[in-house]
Amino acid sequence: MLVGALLALGSGAPAEAVTGQQRVLVVLATWGPTPFQADDVRRVIFTEADAFLQRSSYGKMNLRGDVTSWLRVLPQTTGCSDEWWEEGIPSSVSSPARAAASGRGYKLAEYERFVYIVPGSRCAFLGLGWESEVLLNGALNSELVVHELGHTWGLGHAGAARCADECPLDDTGDLYTPMGRGNIDFSVYEKFVLGWTRNIATLSRAGTSTIGRADRVGTQPYALRIETGLGAYWLEYRPQPLDMGFRGVAAGGVVVRFVNAGGGGPFANTAVLMTSPSGRNRPTALVGENVRIPSVFDVRVVRRTEATALLRFRWTDRTSPRPPEILGPRDTGAVGSNVRVRWEEPVERGSGVASYSVTLDGGKATVVKGRELVLNGLAAGPHFVSVWAVDRAGNRGLAAVRRFEVG
Repeated sequence: MLVGALLALGSGAPAEAVTGQQRVLVVLATWGPTPFQADDVRRVIFTEADAFLQRSSYGKMNLRGDVTSWLRVLPQTTGCSDEWWEEGIPSSVSSPARAAASGRGYKLAEYERFVYIVPGSRCAFLGLGWESEVLLNGALNSELVVHELGHTWGLGHAGAARCADECPLDDTGDLYTPMGRGNIDFSVYEKFVLGWTRNIATLSRAGTSTIGRADRVGTQPYALRIETGLGAYWLEYRPQPLDMGFRGVAAGGVVVRFVNAGGGGPFANTAVLMTSPSGRNRPTALVGENVRIPSVFDVRVVRRTEATALLRFRWTDRTSPRPPEILGPRDTGAVGSNVRVRWEEPVERGSGVASYSVTLDGGKATVVKGRELVLNGLAAGPHFVSVWAVDRAGNRGLAAVRRFEVG
């Protein structure tokens, strides 16, 4: 984490909707030095960062708040004690800063977020975001402010990789979003998580989809989401060129991100930018190019205008799902006449399981979206239940069978 620590650290609760006015109190806390003017702090946070967030949220949220004068409440030794590397903002900063602000008449209950700005300490990070608090360590710019606020809203770092599975991950490698190393716009996935849009297209079978550009308010869906066995791919349209530094400039086009299906931890699942979705060593797919996830799906960029891109999708998964593992009913000893059939989802690296079919004693199949089915009023005697999976590409797997007896 050393490289990431030099840039910014963060953690918080899983993301919730962030809309409307976000009230922020900025507390300038020091042991003596005053590296920034209060007016400059106000401009960076409540003009520059606010403008970025209003634009990126399609006008769904804004920042409002106050900036204190410099409050001399910190000890000269503020630095890298063990407390600075534990979870949360160091209480040696937050506690005296809050107390001093309250003593100056600021009503802390009126603010959703608190930003503490301190002169540069010896700690090797510029910013830290945790729950409802942000600490800026001798640094002040709108990109850092937006990044750390993103952590407090439950967003993790935005990474980049050449492929979604078994490729090296650059933890903050996304060159578009402030949750990575960019400052163009939040990804549509991040906007979805934050409650700024629900206008997302999905396709479960071959067909076309028109998406609008992700950085402007419009009526077309802002992204195409394709669910697979490993997770979801989010395709969005970014027509503006991207400056990639020493790697040159990438032409505008369709950008692809992967969001793993797994969960857990303090953040919403992280989106990973695909650095070469069409095999051209750039993060955009252009008209006439295909985004191919081998043995899963293929998307062709058919055409584009200034405002929209037309995508053609088809599954290329030809592998049948494995049989699910039946967990119940037990296969020894008698059970009651009402039987709950339960099974475990098979590991699926292709298009992913769409549904299951269940039969009792070879009878008519019942289609189930979940992973259990209750059978009522079974007659006494032996029975057998069969369960098989059907994936999103339409491939049917072999059935798992469990024999049991109703006593």
